[in-house]
Amino acid sequence: MSERRTPWAPGAGASKYAHLRALRLAQVQDLSSEQIEGHLLAIRHTSFLPKARYHFERHGPQAGAATEEEYVQLFRKHVARADLRIFTYLRTGDRCPMWEVVAPVTGETAVYNERRGRIWSFHRPSDPYARYTNVQGWWLEVIRIGAGWGFEERWTWRQQP
Repeated sequence: MSERRTPWAPGAGASKYAHLRALRLAQVQDLSSEQIEGHLLAIRHTSFLPKARYHFERHGPQAGAATEEEYVQLFRKHVARADLRIFTYLRTGDRCPMWEVVAPVTGETAVYNERRGRIWSFHRPSDPYARYTNVQGWWLEVIRIGAGWGFEERWTWRQQP
């Protein structure tokens, strides 16, 4: 078990969405390492943030950006980080497969829509601990294991001091 994870304790959504987590686990276990890496490369190498003005107006101040250009620069720096935690899940309404790359302390998040093959959003939650604790029973953490990938169902989000 890695240092960043602690033993799992069910959060608020632990059983409510467990069926979606199980379905997503079956889907990603069928993906090759190359397919998973393709999604992650699409995220990391994206310099274009669709609907940047909309996302800036909605999330820019919370992310610490004063302008749309600064917001896009924060996004680009975020997806280039080496310490991002990677999560995947099925969206509740339409079961669309989504990926999120999350900064471990601030919770800054880039969201990738697998069906559309593009970035969906970039934001910083006001309370990362509450947000990520709430989805623990629903999302899978994607972890590099040697040359391949593993999927952790029982991950935790630690509140930072």
